[in-house]
Amino acid sequence: MIRDLTLGKDEAGFPIVSWTELRGFSGCGGPGPVQMQCRIGKEPLSGALMLLSRRLSPEGPVDEGKLWHGCRASASARRMRATAPGSSRT
Repeated sequence: MIRDLTLGKDEAGFPIVSWTELRGFSGCGGPGPVQMQCRIGKEPLSGALMLLSRRLSPEGPVDEGKLWHGCRASASARRMRATAPGSSRT
């Protein structure tokens, strides 16, 4: 179950989506609420755009990323591209 869905923007104007997941025993990290965040960032070496996700756990944040051009099939990535600064849909 997802709750507390919020939409914000970072200092560059890119969207940040945050939510809380209520996970069962089969969820990553075990049962209970988990804070999640999805945002757009830059790959440190090349500067290429990336779709980043962050799970805030008691052990510390767990970050995952995928290069932006590899996210074309993702509905979430399509929605984020549509709201990104400079998009023709904003």
